[in-house]
Amino acid sequence: MTPPIAASLSGAHLVVTGTTGFVGKVWLSMLLTHVPDIGRVTLLVRGRRDRSAAARMAHAFDTCPVFRPLRDAVPGDLGAWLDGRVEVLDADITRADLGLDDATRAGLAASADAVVHIAGLTDFHPDPAKGFPANVDGAVHMGRFAATLRHPRMLHVSTAYVAGVADGRVEETLTPGVSPTGRAFDPDAVVREIAALCADEPDAAARTERVGARACQLGWPNNYTFSKGLAEHLLAELPVDLCIVRPSVVECARTFPFPGWNEGLNTSGPIMAYCGSAFRALPSTGHHTFDIVPVDAVTRWMTVALVRLLHGTHAPVYHLASGDVNPATFDRIVELTALGHRRLARDGGSFADRVRAHVDAVARRHDDLPAWRPEAVESTLGWLDDRLRTLSQAGALPAGLRESVRKARRPVSRQRRDLGRVRRMLDVYRPFIHDHDWTFVTAAIRDATAALGPDDHPWRDDLRDLCWRSYWLDVQVPGIARWAFPLLRGEPVPVDPPSSPPLALGRHSPPWSEIAPARGVA
Repeated sequence: MTPPIAASLSGAHLVVTGTTGFVGKVWLSMLLTHVPDIGRVTLLVRGRRDRSAAARMAHAFDTCPVFRPLRDAVPGDLGAWLDGRVEVLDADITRADLGLDDATRAGLAASADAVVHIAGLTDFHPDPAKGFPANVDGAVHMGRFAATLRHPRMLHVSTAYVAGVADGRVEETLTPGVSPTGRAFDPDAVVREIAALCADEPDAAARTERVGARACQLGWPNNYTFSKGLAEHLLAELPVDLCIVRPSVVECARTFPFPGWNEGLNTSGPIMAYCGSAFRALPSTGHHTFDIVPVDAVTRWMTVALVRLLHGTHAPVYHLASGDVNPATFDRIVELTALGHRRLARDGGSFADRVRAHVDAVARRHDDLPAWRPEAVESTLGWLDDRLRTLSQAGALPAGLRESVRKARRPVSRQRRDLGRVRRMLDVYRPFIHDHDWTFVTAAIRDATAALGPDDHPWRDDLRDLCWRSYWLDVQVPGIARWAFPLLRGEPVPVDPPSSPPLALGRHSPPWSEIAPARGVA
C-alpha cells in the first residue's frame, strides 16, 4: 500500500528546482494546497537582472492563476504563511556549487529529506551551449548535491521520449551506458565531447546541427531528448537513491488548479494553431499514438512517486503517460482540433476564420501531402521575394517606383519568414508526430496509485476514464486558445491582479537554526 501522502510529507523538507516552469508551478501549488503541514520547501530559483529570485516567486504566488487554489485556501497574510514553509534561494544549478555558499549548501544537506529536480530547458532543438548546461549539467549538479544529504534521495523529472528511436512498447527501465539503438556508449565521454564541440564552434546554428547529428547516431531524434537521456545515464552513476519520472506530452489541466490551465507554448499549441491555418493537412501518421497527459495528472503522480521514494518503496522509473491504457491517435486529435476551431470561430473571429474553420484539418503522411503545403508556398514566396528585392534595387527604375516595390515586398518577406518558422517547427516535430510510434508502459504508477488509501483522494488520477472528445473540446481547446494562442500572436496572456500591497517573501522567515534536521523517513 502506498503510504499516506499528507502524513508522509508533513514536516518534510524538500529542495526543489524548476518552480518557475509550467509543471513546477502546478506541482508546487498542489503540494502547498493539499499538504499545508509540509515542513519546508526550499526553492532554488535563478534571479534575473531586474528581479531577484524571491521577487520572481512572490510575483508568481501573487498573480499567476496556478496559485488561485492556494490563495483561496490560506486565510489572512499569504506572505507570512508562505514564509513559514517556503524558502527561496537565488541559485544557479548550471554551476557545480549551485551558486550557493558552503554554509548554505551544508545547512540544506543537513535538513533536507529529498531533492525534487524539475528544472530544464524544454525547447526541442536548443542551442547545445544553452540546452546542455540546463538539462545535463544542472541535473548532475543537483544529483551530486543530493548525494550529500544524510539520506541521499532525488526525484528527477525527465521525459518519456528519452526512448528515442526505440519505438513500440517502451518499458519503465534504464540501462546505463546503452543508447536507444542498443549501442554501448560512455555518457561522460559524450558530455565532454559535446562541451568541446560547443567551445570550438562559435556559430550557434552549426553547433546545434552537429550535436543533433551526434544525437541521431546514438538514437535520440533531437538535442532535447539527447540532453535528457544523457542526464538519466549520468545520474544513474551517482551514489543517490534515484527515482525518475518520465511524462509524455504534458497538456492542459483537467481539474487543478482549474480546467484548461496551461502556460507557455507546449507541444500541441503550435500544432493546434497549424490545424486552424490555411494549411489543413498536418504532416503526421494518423494511426500513431499522440500520447497526452494532463499536467495535474503528472503532478499528482509525481507526488505519489516522491512519497514512495521517501519510504524506499519506489520504482526506479515511472512513465507518466496515457497511451497504453487510453490511446488517442493523431487522426482523432486532429479531427477534434478541427471541431474545436469551429467552436472558436462560432464564438468570434473574422469571416475568413469562420470559413477556414469549416475546412476540416486532416492527418496526412509526408508522401501524401497536397501541393498546398508550407514548404511549397515558402519556396514560391521566396522566388517572389528575391525578384522584388532585385527589382527594388534596380537603378534604372524611378525612385517612386522603387519605393512602391519595396512596400509590396514587405508582406511577402514577412509571410516567407513566418512560413519558414512553420516549416522548421514541422521538421522538429516530425520524429514525434510522423516517424515513430511509442507505447509507454505505465504499470508502476498505476500500481502505486491503486494502492492509495481512502484519505488520499486528492492524489488519485486514472486516465482510463478520460473521454478524449470531452477533454479536448471542453478543456484543451479553450485552454490553449486562452493561454497559448495569444503568445503565438505576440500578445500577453492574462494574469490575476496583484494584492495591495504586492506580496513579498522573506519577511517572516525563520533562521536556519530553527529548521529541523532531516527526519530520515524510511
